[in-house]
Amino acid sequence: MNAQLMKTLVAAVAALALSGAAYALDSDPKEVTRLIAVYRAGNLDESLKGFEALFAKDPEDPDVLAWLGFLYLRTDKSAKAVPLLEKAAAKRPNDLEVLNNLGNARLAAGKGEAALTAYQEVLRLKPDLAEAHYNVGTIHLGAKRYAPAIASFTRATQLRPSDAFAWNNLGVAQEGAKQYPPAASAFGKASTLRPDSALFAKNAGFSALRVNDSATAATYLMRARNLDPKDAAVALSLGETLARSGRWKEARTVYEDAAPLLEFRADYWFNLGVVRGKQGDAAGAQKAYEKALEINPNDLDVLNNLGLIQVARKEWEGAAITFDRLRGLSPDSVSAKVNLATSYANLGRAEQAIPVWLEILQVEPARNPIRLLLASTLYGLGRIDEAETSYRELARRDSKSVDARIGLGLCRLKKADLAGAETALREAVTVGPRSAVALNNLAVVLERRGKRAEAVATLDRVLKIDPNNAEAKQNLQRIRAAG
Repeated sequence: MNAQLMKTLVAAVAALALSGAAYALDSDPKEVTRLIAVYRAGNLDESLKGFEALFAKDPEDPDVLAWLGFLYLRTDKSAKAVPLLEKAAAKRPNDLEVLNNLGNARLAAGKGEAALTAYQEVLRLKPDLAEAHYNVGTIHLGAKRYAPAIASFTRATQLRPSDAFAWNNLGVAQEGAKQYPPAASAFGKASTLRPDSALFAKNAGFSALRVNDSATAATYLMRARNLDPKDAAVALSLGETLARSGRWKEARTVYEDAAPLLEFRADYWFNLGVVRGKQGDAAGAQKAYEKALEINPNDLDVLNNLGLIQVARKEWEGAAITFDRLRGLSPDSVSAKVNLATSYANLGRAEQAIPVWLEILQVEPARNPIRLLLASTLYGLGRIDEAETSYRELARRDSKSVDARIGLGLCRLKKADLAGAETALREAVTVGPRSAVALNNLAVVLERRGKRAEAVATLDRVLKIDPNNAEAKQNLQRIRAAG
């Protein structure tokens, strides 16, 4: 299990907006004109009360119906606005403003399909009205009818290319239809048109991530973070994006600045640990991983990365505890077992390392370096028969292993089988003719077998290969001194 980069949560948010309500005027009596002027002067409440009074006197006047419905819509009383605007539309079936306001009121009242009918009437009268196309798209999008929503928003952007909301909602619809590259383009246009919108920048950044455009994603996510520093999802994704691009210093700055937002999230501490580790700050990485485990004690990736840091820092006791936990949570993890056994071995707890190595070899018998560690450890513990079995299996599996043949020779030597030791060590020299260890041990065996001249010649070979080999010099001196 290798160290992994970033876990993170990515989600685009749709921004849906209605077109502005408009007003209609058919007749122009003095009171209606006065109340319109009152509204335009910014006195909405006074204008509303005046039109309510007119409605009480004449509930059928189309101007009053249209204006009172409009004012109710402006004051978030859509349920009151709908019946008034419906009556006004019945009296003026070709009035664009009334029909558009009716659609807006129905939509605000949660009557999307009825609103769609009103907007379609608007488009029948004026097919190139961008607001109506936009609102039709909004209704389709709300109902997850992505194909017609895309068609409506596309037309709205053609008619009004500078409408950032239309571009954004086009992106939402395209993303819903899994049209990710065009969605990323649409979101980017929305954010370019409205660089002051954190939402548009966020959508553009997340959408760019979806199409693996890290450079573009970083640009928009930086913009979103600058506009809304309290958005935790943006901070986490920006840090991840910078890290994936190898911009470790910037990623670390983003993560550490976002600590107040993210300190209760395990994935935040994991990502910060990765970034710190990449910068060579092993101690900082370790603290981050430990924080992550306080929140989620059973995260396999965090345990693995923490253990690797502890191994790198030679904190063998801590590494043993960490990898033992990891092995318990993930019994099939060979890497956890390898690191656990390594930690035991470095702690001098060979008896605990041996069964772990045996577990590994049972699953992956071709791991020759593990088999060599096992054999060498068994030999060091004096368990010669077991060591010899392991060395022999290693020699069988690896025809070029000098160490396996040296080990076999040493085991035979321990058993006083000088002939067997000589045979194994000659094989070691054949496989590795420049192995000083094999040659030195062969010289010792040759001496014990009375082959002193050949032993001297073998040690001379060692010194030609390694003139400073202390062991060869000592053995050669001892043999010559013995006469």
